[in-house]
Amino acid sequence: MSSVATASRVVDIRSLGACADRKAHVLATFDTLPPGDGLVVVNDHRPRGLLLHFQEQRPGQFEWSVLEDGPEVWRVEILRRDADAGTLREVMEALAWDHDRLDALERKAFAARAAAELADAAAI
Repeated sequence: MSSVATASRVVDIRSLGACADRKAHVLATFDTLPPGDGLVVVNDHRPRGLLLHFQEQRPGQFEWSVLEDGPEVWRVEILRRDADAGTLREVMEALAWDHDRLDALERKAFAARAAAELADAAAI
């Protein structure tokens, strides 16, 4: 099965300048990550352009998960795959990765609920 990493870095690009600067900054940060590690990108709008940039510049090397979808803040988690550029995922790899990701969310929510942190559990 695949492993699900917890992003170790948060990159808030809301205060950076032009869109191209934001994309370059996130890509440069991503390039420092070892396989299996990730980052969370915080933005002031839906990062469609960033996703397209990753698809063009790092095809097959990342996983993309939306964590928060506006309207004020958008957060996405980008995990580095252990794959060569352009390597497409097999269907089973994609399903296993997503299953592991959902299991991790479930564990986190149940732990928060068990600790009586109901607002945190609901937000997960």
